[in-house]
Amino acid sequence: MEVGKKIKELRIQNSMTLDELSKKSDVSISLLSMIERNMSAPTVRTLDRIVKAFGTTISYLYGDMENISLGDDTTSERVTVIHKTDRKKLVLGPERAKAHYEPLTPDYRRKLQIMYIH
Repeated sequence: MEVGKKIKELRIQNSMTLDELSKKSDVSISLLSMIERNMSAPTVRTLDRIVKAFGTTISYLYGDMENISLGDDTTSERVTVIHKTDRKKLVLGPERAKAHYEPLTPDYRRKLQIMYIH
């Protein structure tokens, strides 16, 4: 299930209108509508406001979303995290303030990839 559909499902289960959710989450009605129709992806901050309005967490939204589409094939794996000792580091030079990136999720084909930035 996509995040937008899950948010809409939660809103309906809680007998809330878009207007009520908008007021409770401080997210505009138009943005909420676009998120529910999967026309816009919410930022983490926006998503946090929405789930707090329902009294739940972001992880709850992803709890039952196990079937992840990877183009032509679908897997039923949960997202895995790379242990700190097994992460590869991408180090950027002085022009980027010596920042380096560590991927926390091993599968680059997924729609969401999490990086730890130092």
